[in-house]
Amino acid sequence: MLPLVQLTLGPKSGHRFWAFAPANMAPYHALNGVEVIDRRRDMDCMPQENANSTIKQKVDDEEIVPSPPLVTSEMILSVEWDAILAHVANEDDYAVEKQLRTAANAARASGNMKKAYTLELFVAILSIAVRSDDSQKPFGPKLMMDGRRSMIPDDIVGKQSAILADIVDGLPNIHIRAKVGDVVFYNSRSHFKAAKSAISAYCEIARGRLDDTIKPRWPERADSIRDVLTPLARALALTRLTEKRMVTPTIVSDTLKTCYDAAKLGAHYVAFGEISQLGLRQGILKPATVAVDAEALANDAPADAYPEAVKRVWIVAAECHERLVAKDESFRCRMAAAEQTLKMRDESGQASVKAHWTKAALGEMRHIPNARDRVQQLRAELRAFQLAAHDELSTFETPIDLAESHASTVKLFEAISFSDACIHFYNMTAAPSKQELQSIVLELAQKHPLSASIASSYYDEEGRETARVEAAPFNGTPSDDWFRSESAKYMDIVMLQQVRGKIEPGRISLANRISIQERHVLPIAKASMFVPPARAPLFAIGFARMFQGDYATAAHLLFPQLENSLRHIMMMSNHDPSKIEQDLIQGDRTLSALLESNRSELEGIFGTDIIHQIDILFNFKPGPALRNEMAHGKLPWGAFFHHANIFACWFIFGLTCLPLFEVWREQMVQILNDEAGEF
Repeated sequence: MLPLVQLTLGPKSGHRFWAFAPANMAPYHALNGVEVIDRRRDMDCMPQENANSTIKQKVDDEEIVPSPPLVTSEMILSVEWDAILAHVANEDDYAVEKQLRTAANAARASGNMKKAYTLELFVAILSIAVRSDDSQKPFGPKLMMDGRRSMIPDDIVGKQSAILADIVDGLPNIHIRAKVGDVVFYNSRSHFKAAKSAISAYCEIARGRLDDTIKPRWPERADSIRDVLTPLARALALTRLTEKRMVTPTIVSDTLKTCYDAAKLGAHYVAFGEISQLGLRQGILKPATVAVDAEALANDAPADAYPEAVKRVWIVAAECHERLVAKDESFRCRMAAAEQTLKMRDESGQASVKAHWTKAALGEMRHIPNARDRVQQLRAELRAFQLAAHDELSTFETPIDLAESHASTVKLFEAISFSDACIHFYNMTAAPSKQELQSIVLELAQKHPLSASIASSYYDEEGRETARVEAAPFNGTPSDDWFRSESAKYMDIVMLQQVRGKIEPGRISLANRISIQERHVLPIAKASMFVPPARAPLFAIGFARMFQGDYATAAHLLFPQLENSLRHIMMMSNHDPSKIEQDLIQGDRTLSALLESNRSELEGIFGTDIIHQIDILFNFKPGPALRNEMAHGKLPWGAFFHHANIFACWFIFGLTCLPLFEVWREQMVQILNDEAGEF
């Protein structure tokens, strides 16, 4: 068993928090919760009398930093809260947090460590980020960087939470009462009274923001009431956990109705939508009332109102009509919401942006009855915008010097036999492994974080969006599609260098010495287990055209055979590559279906790296997707001489040669060289 080491989380000075992890685990993993064993709830915290002492622990001769002391109720009650918070009594929670941090630093500087520990604890609690839209995990760290993070509720599970629960009613500030009560109840449902205090405090915060007894964090946004949404959402979330179903305390229902009326009267469209959803879910608001109010609010919206905000109000009206089983009214409101989506295209003069919003509106109208004429009109407009968007695209060039690689390849192929040339061509199609590609693209994302944080859209030659990939998250692991799309981008450069710097110079140098025909490569096709029965002549003709530089013919012959060869190898390995339809008709899976449904079997046969390369080259969109592009006639003449297409042809040649390398010297060399004649 690996020894456990203690990982320090939090600022370098002040209140710091701990977790345990295996000794060989990087702190970054601990921050992201990977296999971290949090033992704080089982630890005996430092007693009050030892507040200035330290607990040290030795693990594998490494010193462990001290854990923070337990902040007792006596320490909390001894703090002069009124004096500290007098200047921020009418401010928001962030102002309270800043004020407490200033007081904590002053206490630490004066040597009053008990007071410093106490204030730092409350600063850390106030800094916990609230995710009001996540009912399962509503709290998270406010900051994560350099192997450290700010507090999360788990850091004060146990004795500290119990102490805070006992004194939460006596805390002098509503922001502190709300956050502390919410967090300790999250840690243990036994702290029922703390939740009640938090509910009351959250409602007071929301009402205070409406009547301006609590100042907004940003004065320039004083007209907005969006900052009532988080306290209101948390009050309702706690209500659902502490009350019977659809039972709501008067203070909560009155606060929500007050916020609802304020949003309606002030034309706060986004806030109205979210408050309506909260009220409908809890049964505080009635669908019939909200439907009428939402339609009136949306219809009265001025021409310059932000369309996306007005759209949310129309959607609320539609959902209320659906609750009332008024389908026609719901469809009418959804049509009005889609028209607001169309108004978004007027916000930009760029054709590709207009095409995006037009397509989004089409998607919303597609399922609305009696919208066929409008949909047809929008399809015509979409086509016009897409054609115009094509004119907005431009290219740029980055020079790559391949002269040295070109010259060395030509020199090599002037002196080697045909059989050795085949081995070199196989090596030229070698690509970084899947793991190496992921490491490379992650490193590039860290070097260029701005580009990695932006989602990507891919367009064809007619200006149509053919693929979309989400951005990499700031924390956590990117999606598989992100890795594949970034790997495809990187592989495009690799393929260019290999094709223009090695494969083509080698092929031309070889062609100057011998005219490769079907008979030269037929022995390879016949001997390889990758080639199914009766397919050897097709492979031989494809390989011969490839050696001759006729990549259009080679691609048309070889690309369709790849899918069939994969099925052939699977059947030889006792795996079934077929599918059974609902009507019990049985057929073969396509390449995309094989890579999705039979990927583990294919990786077990060919290895992860080869299957990953097949996916990137022939299947994945926004990669080249050569199999589908060619099968559907979407490749123009010039595309067959693109480096991706050339690389793919030689890649299939390499797959065919691969099973023969164990007997290449003994069986294949003599046959190939004899067939070539000149060698």
